[in-house]
Amino acid sequence: MLNGTDAAVGETTTVLNRTENRTSAWTDWWSSLDTVTYNVLVYAIIIGGLLLSSMARTVAFFVMCMRASVNLHNRMFNCIIRAPIRFFDINPIGRIQNRFAKDLGTIDDLLPPTGLDITFIFLNLVGVLVVVAVISPWIIIPTLILFVLFFYLRRFYMRTARDVKRLEGVSE
Repeated sequence: MLNGTDAAVGETTTVLNRTENRTSAWTDWWSSLDTVTYNVLVYAIIIGGLLLSSMARTVAFFVMCMRASVNLHNRMFNCIIRAPIRFFDINPIGRIQNRFAKDLGTIDDLLPPTGLDITFIFLNLVGVLVVVAVISPWIIIPTLILFVLFFYLRRFYMRTARDVKRLEGVSE
């Protein structure tokens, strides 16, 4: 049989359990609201940072491409101004102007997307190499060998591509 103290302890325990459950339920509800708000706020901050960094990258590449175009134009113009008279006797003015327009157009058209691609690929390459090097440091040895091999292949390709471009320019 239960005496008065046992009944009071039982009733108090029941009330405490009910209060704890209600408090826990309210805390769960409240924290889920706060978490959602917090997550949305963090997401908005990340998106804002992404938007700002994307705009900064675009402006930086625009400035870089404009400078490259102006520098190329100035270097080409200085070379033409210093060219001997024989150069102007051999090359008509129309060909010289077409070459200027073609080279500057190529720089203006190809440099921005190529620059963005190079940056993206380089950063991905660095990230992959760091992860792979942390997981398996021995992979650095064949990576260095491939790096040297591709460096020499790139030099060979650049010489060949430059010669082909010169041939294309002469044949036009």
